[in-house]
Amino acid sequence: MLELHTVGDGNFTEADVDQAARAFSGWRSTGDRGKRDLGRFEFNGRREWAGDITVLGRTFPGGNGAQRGRDLLDYLARRPDTARQIASRIIRRFVSDNPPSGLVASAAQVYLDNDTAIVPVLRHIFNSPEFLGESSGKVRRSFEHVVAGMRALDADVATDYDSQGSKNLYNQLSALGQLPWGWTSPDGYPDTSTYWTNTTMFMKRFDYAARLVHNKFAGYAVDSAGLAAGASTAGDVVNRLVARAGLSPLSGDEVQTVLSAGGVGSGDAASSLNPRQVGDMAAVILCHPLFQVR
Repeated sequence: MLELHTVGDGNFTEADVDQAARAFSGWRSTGDRGKRDLGRFEFNGRREWAGDITVLGRTFPGGNGAQRGRDLLDYLARRPDTARQIASRIIRRFVSDNPPSGLVASAAQVYLDNDTAIVPVLRHIFNSPEFLGESSGKVRRSFEHVVAGMRALDADVATDYDSQGSKNLYNQLSALGQLPWGWTSPDGYPDTSTYWTNTTMFMKRFDYAARLVHNKFAGYAVDSAGLAAGASTAGDVVNRLVARAGLSPLSGDEVQTVLSAGGVGSGDAASSLNPRQVGDMAAVILCHPLFQVR
């Protein structure tokens, strides 16, 4: 709680950890698997540390049950060091692996001025010059990459928990290293590019793109032929695929690379392309460096 979720490393002592633990004595969740309220919070006064505790210079008296722990959380949430840590994490998530100090300071102040409300902090960050200038450098984590590819191709995936589509989605996220709730330590999946940009990870992403566009996943459906609907030429197909992927227009050499993947020329009639050729071109676009970033 102190290191990861509030004041941050270096801003507390081991004594603060000990005292904070005492503040939450008596807190528990129900664990009887035979009850419908499994995991529900409850307070057991018989297990409470009755004496006063002091955390980061503030004393919290005992004898008021679970309220003492809540008071401690309120105190920690409103500290300036907590504000800086939360601002840094949000900025690292959306702007840069190395959060600009000026933006951290201003976002932290917005957090404090708005009594810990997060929405004003997000608005402040998203309207900042740093966000507009640097956010494109953030690499998509694996979950984002998988979802972005499915959206770009209008992939239809069966959503029933026991469906083959859901199972294959689970397997892909596992292979790419980001299963939901799969990170065992409480710090969460890394939010810096270095973790997601190794050779093995990129090869798995490229393999996913190729298998996705060619319907190699049971329970997934991509209409490869439909991706060319409305286009007049192969070059037009490329432009439409690029727009679907949310990318800026490609350079002439990049367009030629995509066309070569399909074995076609820019002026070839779109109606002459088969689903395999369209899929090959779509896969190359999903492998474009700019598709790897937000």
